[in-house]
Amino acid sequence: MRLTTNHAVICMTTALVLAACGGGSGSGSSATSSAPAATAAAARSTSSGTLTAFGSVFVNGHEFSTASAKVFDDDVSNSSTATLSNTNASSNGLTVGMTVDVKAADDSSSAAPHAGEIHIHPLARGYIDASNTSAGTLQIMGQTVALSSSTVFRDDRACVSASTCTAITAQSQLLATDQSCAVSGSGFQNQGGGSTFTPGRYAQVFGLLSTSSSGASTIQATLVRFLDAGATPVFKAEGSVTAVGMGTPPASFMMGGLSLDPSVACTAAGSCAFSAGALIAARGSAMPTITCGPAAINVAFKPDVMMARHAATLTSGSTVELEGLAANVVSTATPATFTLDGVTIQVGSGLTLPAAGDRVEVLGTVNSDLSITATSISTEESHAQQGTPFLIQDTLVSGAVTGSAAPYDLSILGTHVVLDAHTRFIDRTASMSMMSGSNPFNVMTAGSYLNGLSGPSVVVVGYQDTSTTPATFHAVALEVVAPTSNVRLGGVVTGALGTGSSLQVDGLTVAVGSGTTVTGMAGTAASIAVGDFVLVTGSETLTGSSVTGVSASTIKDFGNNPMHGD
Repeated sequence: MRLTTNHAVICMTTALVLAACGGGSGSGSSATSSAPAATAAAARSTSSGTLTAFGSVFVNGHEFSTASAKVFDDDVSNSSTATLSNTNASSNGLTVGMTVDVKAADDSSSAAPHAGEIHIHPLARGYIDASNTSAGTLQIMGQTVALSSSTVFRDDRACVSASTCTAITAQSQLLATDQSCAVSGSGFQNQGGGSTFTPGRYAQVFGLLSTSSSGASTIQATLVRFLDAGATPVFKAEGSVTAVGMGTPPASFMMGGLSLDPSVACTAAGSCAFSAGALIAARGSAMPTITCGPAAINVAFKPDVMMARHAATLTSGSTVELEGLAANVVSTATPATFTLDGVTIQVGSGLTLPAAGDRVEVLGTVNSDLSITATSISTEESHAQQGTPFLIQDTLVSGAVTGSAAPYDLSILGTHVVLDAHTRFIDRTASMSMMSGSNPFNVMTAGSYLNGLSGPSVVVVGYQDTSTTPATFHAVALEVVAPTSNVRLGGVVTGALGTGSSLQVDGLTVAVGSGTTVTGMAGTAASIAVGDFVLVTGSETLTGSSVTGVSASTIKDFGNNPMHGD
């Protein structure tokens, strides 16, 4: 299976998010094979995905009313009435970026979908082991967490609500005291000597799991949420088993940098029969031991529970909708199967089997063994689309968004971008009260919201669908950001003059002058090759009143996507 996230581009800088790294729902051309009426069925089923907006809750493009919903945190076995305040500091408060399982109420219908239960689904809970700003990654509970500019940082510590400390809203704000082992270059600095250290900042991480060809999983973060640990914090990690110790039952398991002692969790005969590659969840209250080494950080943990990972609300006979990354595709089986976040999906008659690494949305029925027989499979991001990511930042002109409903057409930097139900919308300049009010910034209001702003600066990231001529640009995330006089353009170089005087990126011409600074893999502009990923900062170039390209002040070259291999 291929690593589905372009770390070479994304994680070298948190400014260049190329959509698969972390951000909410997928995008790209949505090739669907289905027995129709997926939206109607979803209104009466369980929908698992990323929370993208408030007012009601928006998951997988569906809007659920939450008037009588209960919010469950299954890791701590409690619930509360649904709280949609974006400033709520409760461990059960909902916030944009959470991965959740929404179970429809009994009276829910396609005309009036109501949420009965909302289960929050973090992939990691614990103290931050390390933060590497140059790579755009964190390590928590021994798990690698890939960050991007669409990752939401949220600080719900009591000191923030009391205004006695500064909220952490970005990775760059983390200090050595916020992590157990400070990253220095490619190594780690011990914060206390040996295994004695002051625990780092306690956090929850939400997102999607991707798995590399080596079997190691990475959390593509949609939300990093900081909380007070409390007297009895819960520790948790979900990911793939990378090694199994000797013995029956095994004496230990490895999950990336996490060593699991199953002596408490696996006392029943036949329990914890996990093999390498299995996706599991490990949870407990025992304090992990973190050892800061010169080349690796090791975390030892004795969980109370170890179990196969699956959506929290899977019930035999129920209808569910899941979103995630396809893996373990078996075309020779009858029926054909693949796995989605550890759940086996049986591909029904007439449906198209996705490729490993495709981001898909599945609607189906849960079987007695908790596998799912799919009735609809929608491919939101294919590998072909993942090879052509883009980033565009510019100031919008009046009326830049056309269309009265999704899909909208966004005109930005001479490029037309599709905004649809798979696009995640964030206004980083708005107050929290606005984001949780009656007019949320989401796919239902995106056109009027953006056109109602005065010259907003926006960052759009997504993928190009090269099956059309010209290529169609699909947005995975759109963020309103602080105004800037610069424009930015990120993507694949499709044309390069050997003299280095100009490049073609995202269908636009990048003019390179003597004052352009080139950093990264290429030492000079002339060394930038077709196929390289670049991030360009500069100013618009015009032909008449039409934008035709960018005059580059700086170019960062990430090379020819070296991390996206088989």
